[in-house]
Amino acid sequence: MAEVKNNFIKSKMNKDLDKRLIPSGEYIDAKNAQISMSEGDGVGTLENVLGNELVSTLVFPVVSDLVSIGYFVDQINNFIYVFLTDNYTSSYVEEGGGVGSKHFICRYSPDTETSTILVTGAFLNFSTLNPIYGVNLIENLLFFTDNRNQPRKINVTNAANNVNHYQTEDQISVAKYNPYNSIYLYEASTASAGDFECTMKDVVSKFMPGGGSATTSGGTNTQTFTLANGVFPFYPNKPVVGQTVGKILATDPEGPITMLSVTVAANPAPTLTSVSFTSNITLSNGDQLIFFPNPYYNNTYAGDSTFLEDKFVRFSYRFKFEDNEYSLVAPFTQPCFIPKQDGYFMSKDTDSGGVVTGDQTEASESSIVSFMENKVNSIDLQIPLPSAQNTLASDFKITEIEVLLKESDGLVIKAVDTIKVSTLTTTDNFVEYNYEGKKPFKTLLEKETARVFDKVPVRSLAQEVSGNRVIYSNFQNRHTPPASLDYNVNATSKAEFNLRTGTAFASAPVNNDKTVDIKTIGGTIEVGSKVSFSGAPANLLVQTVNTNQIVLNQNVTLATNDALTFDPATNDQNTTSRIEYPSSTLKTNRSYQVGVVLSDRYGRTSDVILSNNENVITVGSQSFSGSSLYSQYQTQDDENADVWPGDSLKVLFNSVIGPENPTGFYPGIYNGTVTDPNYNPLGWYSYKIVVQQKEQDYYNVYAPGALKGNVNNDLTATGTPLKSTVALNMNTSRVILLNDNINKVPRDLSEVGPQDKTFRSSVQLIGRVVNNVDQYDPPYVPPNQQADSTASNLGNQQYYPDTRTFTTNTIQPLFDNQDWPTGYLSNPTNPGDSQRIPALDNTQPIFSFYSAETNPFVAEITTSQLNNDNFQFGTVNPEYNTMTGPMTYVPINQLCVLETKPVTSLLDIYYETSTSGLINDLNLAILNDIGISNTLNNFNDTSFTEALPLDGLINNPSFDIRDEFGIALEKGTTTIGQYESFQLTGVINFEDPAQDVSNYFALVENSLGSNLFNYDVKVTQDFITNIYFSNEASTKGRFTLTFLAKVVTAVSPSLVTQNVEFTETITLGNVAPQMYTNRLTPPSATVAPATIEVNPQSFDSQIGVELYGRNGAFPGSSTQNTNPNTALDLSWDIISVTNVTTNTVLPTPSGPFGLEVDIPQQGGNSPFLSRCIVKNVSDPLQSIKAAKYSINLQLKDAGNDVRNIAIIATYGTPASIVQEVDYTFSGFPTRTFVEVKFESSGSQNGWYVFSGTWQNLLDTILFGGNTIQIGGAIEQSSTCPGSNNFDNKWWYGGVSSGNFDVSIANARNKLGICFEALGGDGNPPSIGNISTTNTQSGNGYAWNIL
Repeated sequence: MAEVKNNFIKSKMNKDLDKRLIPSGEYIDAKNAQISMSEGDGVGTLENVLGNELVSTLVFPVVSDLVSIGYFVDQINNFIYVFLTDNYTSSYVEEGGGVGSKHFICRYSPDTETSTILVTGAFLNFSTLNPIYGVNLIENLLFFTDNRNQPRKINVTNAANNVNHYQTEDQISVAKYNPYNSIYLYEASTASAGDFECTMKDVVSKFMPGGGSATTSGGTNTQTFTLANGVFPFYPNKPVVGQTVGKILATDPEGPITMLSVTVAANPAPTLTSVSFTSNITLSNGDQLIFFPNPYYNNTYAGDSTFLEDKFVRFSYRFKFEDNEYSLVAPFTQPCFIPKQDGYFMSKDTDSGGVVTGDQTEASESSIVSFMENKVNSIDLQIPLPSAQNTLASDFKITEIEVLLKESDGLVIKAVDTIKVSTLTTTDNFVEYNYEGKKPFKTLLEKETARVFDKVPVRSLAQEVSGNRVIYSNFQNRHTPPASLDYNVNATSKAEFNLRTGTAFASAPVNNDKTVDIKTIGGTIEVGSKVSFSGAPANLLVQTVNTNQIVLNQNVTLATNDALTFDPATNDQNTTSRIEYPSSTLKTNRSYQVGVVLSDRYGRTSDVILSNNENVITVGSQSFSGSSLYSQYQTQDDENADVWPGDSLKVLFNSVIGPENPTGFYPGIYNGTVTDPNYNPLGWYSYKIVVQQKEQDYYNVYAPGALKGNVNNDLTATGTPLKSTVALNMNTSRVILLNDNINKVPRDLSEVGPQDKTFRSSVQLIGRVVNNVDQYDPPYVPPNQQADSTASNLGNQQYYPDTRTFTTNTIQPLFDNQDWPTGYLSNPTNPGDSQRIPALDNTQPIFSFYSAETNPFVAEITTSQLNNDNFQFGTVNPEYNTMTGPMTYVPINQLCVLETKPVTSLLDIYYETSTSGLINDLNLAILNDIGISNTLNNFNDTSFTEALPLDGLINNPSFDIRDEFGIALEKGTTTIGQYESFQLTGVINFEDPAQDVSNYFALVENSLGSNLFNYDVKVTQDFITNIYFSNEASTKGRFTLTFLAKVVTAVSPSLVTQNVEFTETITLGNVAPQMYTNRLTPPSATVAPATIEVNPQSFDSQIGVELYGRNGAFPGSSTQNTNPNTALDLSWDIISVTNVTTNTVLPTPSGPFGLEVDIPQQGGNSPFLSRCIVKNVSDPLQSIKAAKYSINLQLKDAGNDVRNIAIIATYGTPASIVQEVDYTFSGFPTRTFVEVKFESSGSQNGWYVFSGTWQNLLDTILFGGNTIQIGGAIEQSSTCPGSNNFDNKWWYGGVSSGNFDVSIANARNKLGICFEALGGDGNPPSIGNISTTNTQSGNGYAWNIL
């Protein structure tokens, strides 16, 4: 035969065409089939589809009530990923909290029929209310999102190998942990035990500024040594008496410096060629002596010592995680810069006239400060870690730490090194990295440089993958920050270095008591300090600090002289900048605006938040203003410039950052404790201080002195300078502009002519260092004043400009600066010389200007309109001779410094600082200062359900206000630490936008005596009217309550209170619904029993069951159900229908029963209830099959709580046996009869015999759809029918005391008797084949015995 073969390559079902017209590759119909998509020769062939298999258990041991809320099929690897939870609520259920805390991510393998738990724990925080719709697998990374938690991902390979691989939110979040702290630059001193030092060091220089080195010919046990090859770059260019001394062995010229236990002696005086020490020592020939040695010198230094010389660099770091993600970049340090010579102008040598010269001379002559280069060539970077070194990999899945560098004038970030976490083994929560001028090995991409936060949404409903990129949609991309914060700022001198640690000794024994008398107190002891000593209990804190006495939060036992150590509760108040950044200062004469940026644990940041407090607050001698301030120049009344450490900004927080609990899109404050019901991993976690400062670039003008007043003071018409007793025009000064200063103070050249020599400049100047009369040698003495023999010869001094700027009137060549008399500047040997080279000697006023013979540019500046020495700048052009005779002038060339007015930026940019910390730590520090806890003691919502009556309390027990040590606060205004008032100030719900529902609740105050009170919250009638556990309970049934306590912080001279705000979130609880059999008002209503039995008729749609239900809301009163909410958000459902007769479960909802549900109009004594009528919905009604039915009816409320009832409905009399039996009567052929047995309770039980086949019965006796009526049955006493009416009749054998064998025998006997009329012998028939094949025991048919 011919073979027809068809490949269905098109994979297309075509039901439109005749089968004769179907194109090749298509087909008409198929079931349980698929088209092969293989790449072999079988492509396009029809294959069987594998069937489904029910897997009832994925978690072992079995956890009850688990529900799948999402899944993903990995078709490539043939795995199914399933997300399971037992949490049916919108709330988080804490670890160990029972039902609702069990969550799983499982992987099922159909190949092996095994399930593997990948991740489990309460931190997964799944809920059936938030199905997981977005699941994708990229290689071995499973991404998923549920619009409840932040988007997450796991490495399925790692998870399958170890079920405990993922145990925290940090490990599964797509947005990774954000390092919020900058690198620290201080450490315990290696040079002075007990002190701290900056980690920025010069480790290459052998000696400190002022020191030097030389070789010696050696000597044994002697004091005096000959020196050679001396290097002493600073004045007096030789060893100095009292200097410390070290040596480098001649055998190791580049070896380490060994300190000698001697210093330079005064007698004989040291010279460049010899030196004496304070005691005898022995040195070898060629040993190198180091005077004033550098204690940090490192002879093994392997870096580039010049790399940082011309750079202002800042350092940061970032983490690399196990799946090759990188964290955000941590905040950068401040510029790591310490100038050479520590910023001091040093004297270096003497000129031919014996005058000491040095850096000031060089700066004034060159306009450049040559030593303003970075001396730092080694930095010990103290990188903070989120956990101990040896748990970093397990806790956060961090594999590497990348050390980063950024130059101040650069935009790029560069990586200088990578630290492998596998090499970190200690329990320290930091790692020290020694940077030694190493050049970067890579530059971060621009997208990483500009990545200030991860664009991972807070929550996302949908997720998809395209080209290995994860795409989110319908998401919340950021948190809602507080509108403002309560803080003040000021700018003062940098505080002394203080880590707020302390020590003390017990001055008396303590026997199981909290009060400890102490002595020999060192460092800082404050409220909240952590206390430790040998055998100290955990969490021991200082509760009160008095003079020589402290009160602890726990009882302790101590002996006299037991040592105690104290550590701060938080590090937020540590002051480290004086040591950490010794050469840095806040720029003065600038306006600052200080803001705060909040961040969650994963780097999602807020906008800049400013202060809402514009009051001036005084703390000690310091005044704090709002978030904006002006930092003025130092004044003469401020700290001496020689010891001034620099200024810094200080921020004073007055109130905690809050509220603590989430509200709407506001995330609350971070809480990472999974065993806490208030677990909140997405709350605000850290803060950092940012600063806006718009005055930007400026220059320092280093000039060779300023001349104040007229150049010549008094000039006669003949050109002969004479002595003047009064210097004129003192509010004008002249400064020579050389080299780069010409560009720093540029001339305005926009509209000038070719012959113009006089220009103006729009640059404003500010005096900073002014040359003074002490620059002269001997010192200049103004007329009519006595010489001061103690006057120093500094030559310049600090200038205090206040807010004053100098106007540059003119810039012109020196020779054109004055209207000189005729011939004054002529060449004496050639008066007509056009070059006008003057004869410069000390009799000419112009002689005082530096390099006057070169005709330099001179800037004439107006310094003040007041004739006041404090506001003038420079020195007058003086004389040295006596009051009579011609004047004699000397050069004015000592260094003066002016600052150009900065350029103002128009950009509203806030710059990141290195100040940051944890919000919880900051709040703790604030509360320690105020003396109050950040939470209400014992606040709870255990009684908060929809069943609360009017004035019902949401809490049990009551709550109160306590300090951070658990001591109840008193209410009053007489003592610091009491509270003046406590109020419920606001309530909002979780709708979007949130609604103010303050009218739903009221605060109840309960007096306990002795000024102590506790509190409750009750519900109002508005709550009863509007709130029940509805389908919107997750938003309308959750509330944030805000309380305000006014805590007394001062009572004299006037009462001062501090507002402390508390926020608590409460969640409405559901109460299970109830079911009734009548429509009366509780308590008269009859509660429905567990089971109801009815015997309905098949022709009636109603089966005789009418039920009523209500939810758990308070009905309105105990006798009248006046609350319409009780009938809302209820659902009635038929869960299952079982044919008890056949033990068959019928399909729902397509089975024979249905529901009619409504809410009858309320009136009279009829309460608000939901009504349900169970009906026969068969079509036609009579088609319902005779049987006993068990209907499982369920009433469910919005909280998924249910009430079930079993309705037993019996249609007809069910038959226990229906069979066809072959009867043979003597002398007649065999005939088939139907035998039916009934065993139900009642008098009509027994055997019935139908004289005909089963088909005859269905054809002739079937009533309606499937109801069989048994009527006119012939019993033992009945008359036999006529011979022509024998077929299709019922014969009943009765029942004798339940003996069914007698019953069937009776029926057969009666048949034999009656068959005699047809020619039989009157005996019962003999029984042949018995079969239920055709009758199926009567299943599905109703029997109606009449």
